[in-house]
Amino acid sequence: MRYLFYLFLVSLSFTLFSCAGENSSANKPRHGTFKSYYPDGTLELEVRYENGIRVSPLRHFYPSGKLHTEVDTAGNYRQYFEDGTLAMEFTEKNGKKIGDEKIYYSNGNLNSVLKYNDGVCFLREGYFENGVMHSSCKIMRTPKRHEICQTFYKSGKPRQVKGDDGRYTLYHENGNVERDFVYRGDTLVEDRVYYSSGSPKEIKKYKGPIPKNCEYCALETKISYYNNGKIKDSCYIEKPDDWDGVTAHGLVRVCKQFYENGTVKKVPTFSNAKLVELREYFSSGKLKIFKAYNVENAKDETVVDIRYREDGLVEDSCFRTFGGRMACSTFDLNGKPKVLFSEKDGVLLHQVFYADGNLKSTSLIGADGELSHINYNVSGSVIDSCYRLFRDKDSREICKVYESDGTLKLFQTLMNDTIFEKRYFKGKLYSECKTIWKGSYDEESVCKSYSRNGLLNDSTVKVNKKDYSSEIRFGCNGVGAFDRYSENISHRENGLRVSGDFKACKIEKGQFVDCKEEHWREKKE
Repeated sequence: MRYLFYLFLVSLSFTLFSCAGENSSANKPRHGTFKSYYPDGTLELEVRYENGIRVSPLRHFYPSGKLHTEVDTAGNYRQYFEDGTLAMEFTEKNGKKIGDEKIYYSNGNLNSVLKYNDGVCFLREGYFENGVMHSSCKIMRTPKRHEICQTFYKSGKPRQVKGDDGRYTLYHENGNVERDFVYRGDTLVEDRVYYSSGSPKEIKKYKGPIPKNCEYCALETKISYYNNGKIKDSCYIEKPDDWDGVTAHGLVRVCKQFYENGTVKKVPTFSNAKLVELREYFSSGKLKIFKAYNVENAKDETVVDIRYREDGLVEDSCFRTFGGRMACSTFDLNGKPKVLFSEKDGVLLHQVFYADGNLKSTSLIGADGELSHINYNVSGSVIDSCYRLFRDKDSREICKVYESDGTLKLFQTLMNDTIFEKRYFKGKLYSECKTIWKGSYDEESVCKSYSRNGLLNDSTVKVNKKDYSSEIRFGCNGVGAFDRYSENISHRENGLRVSGDFKACKIEKGQFVDCKEEHWREKKE
């Protein structure tokens, strides 16, 4: 802003005052005193010319009347704070700055100094408000404009020392080196960072010149340290076999991490720039996590994930199944299993346990889903035992179910495509079915139910096909003779019911009587 204001004053002295005062004609040289005022009438600026030559200082004032800026006829420029303290000064000859341009804080101390030679700045110095230099920069013009700077703390001690070759060293305020660079010829071979105590914080080693925007291309190792001198992490760059040699694409920084006490914290293992294994440890040195990865998969999926307690017992153990999901076994604080998974020949065994360690359930799971399961009560007796029958995309369970006292409740067996089923109540048979099952829309069954005294209660024939289903039922009276009949038929199109027929009759002396019928059809628009 100070430069803009200076240019404003110069242009104003050549333009504004040509419109007022003595000899205001644009064709005549400026002559006389020229002034401008603020809207309240306070003098803003004044200057005097004689025959086109400025013969007085150009002065600009604050609205308060205090001098803001003064440019004398010798080219000396001074700018002031409103309290009269000098804010900036420099000298120009023939339109070029010469000597020092100085800028001040409001307390009178130097803010910065720019040194000029024939209009060209060759040195820039900056100061803290307490008067201590904070930077000194040589301004170089070849091969292109750049600055070589030394910086300082408020105490006056060096912060950064930079050589003419552009190389520099950083220092802590206590004088110890904060960062320095080691070169072999013009090639950077080490980049060292230190704690204020002087102990190393990070050391990078490079092999060969560093390509632009690709530090990893030349980085050989990087070691970070705790303040106590022990290694924090030790890294190298893993490069794939197909690395192009000039970009960071495919490069991976691999780091072995340590606790502050020196024990290992994390160890990754890579092969061809792909993560193969990862081990994490407790600060005691005992294994905490083990992971293995599928390097053939572009997503680097975890295939094994085992987590340990510090006492060495497994907390949970997971592996990726044939279906792509993680199956996890978990354990209690005593190491007893709560859930167990294992896999053999593409079949997953899933076991769940009670708190006392007794088996609660076991399942076999295949690629199509659950193949079988068995549930146990707390005493170890079987609650139910089922296996799954598959037909294309359909499935159906075949089960044995037991009462709490161990007596049979449901019994189903399979012979070819026929399912035989018997259901019991308190040890007595109350229904039995024979079902020919070939899928959800290809099923035929004949079922009988019995009363508590063992007599036939009803007999039902069901047929379920893709385009229709039917149910025919004969009911019996208290002595086992047929006394009622019903039939229910539905038709489907594209899986939706479109029509139906229902009929219900009484049976007397082997004949249908008092029959009632209902028929419906889906209305079509």
